[in-house]
Parts: sequence; C-alpha cells; structure tokens
Amino acid sequence: MGLTIQPTAPLPERHGIAIAVCVKNEGAYIGEWVRFHKAVGIRHFIVYDNGSTDETCAILRQSLTQDALTIVPWAGRMVYGEESRFLDYQVVAFAHAILNFGNAVRIRGGPPC
Repeated sequence: MGLTIQPTAPLPERHGIAIAVCVKNEGAYIGEWVRFHKAVGIRHFIVYDNGSTDETCAILRQSLTQDALTIVPWAGRMVYGEESRFLDYQVVAFAHAILNFGNAVRIRGGPPC
C-alpha cells in the first residue's frame, strides 16, 4: 500500500522554507540545531514532539519567536488493517505537515529521531 499526498494549492503569499522534524528529549542538542537551521534560511520550524520529558520544548520556545515555531504533540501510534500493522509515525507526521502547513511555506523534512 502506497501513500499519496495531495496537498492544497500554495497560497499566493507563500514564502520561505519551513522544516518539519520529529523530536524526543533533544534538549542537549536542539538549541544548536535551531541556530544552524536559522542561519541557512529556515523561516519556520514545525516540531512534532514525541513525548519529550526534558527541556526540548522550552528551549525551542526560548530560541524561536511564536511566529517561527509550531509544536505539535505527536506521541501516539497508528495501526491499520486486520493485522494491526503500525504506520511509520514520522511518515504520518510529515504528511500532516505538508497537508496542514504546506500551502503557506515550502516544507523540508528533518532528520529522523
């Protein structure tokens, strides 16, 4: 079974590049990661938080303005079919990002977590 994404049409005022990433307990590294990606031109960070229990989200909020950051709680799993096969939660998160934010910015996927 393949997954096909049919995003909505880009908005006329769409500009900039966003990055979508899944994180969990990345507090030790997330500040440096944000600084690097801001320096190379990323304008918006869409962060799918997989149940972090450290300071990851707090550091993100300190490092980015409210307009430059979207944090989406993403700590569940999805199953499908009679065999209850798991869907890759990162694939689902990135599809969610494209479908919900892709018409406003161009989205690039981040590293796996």
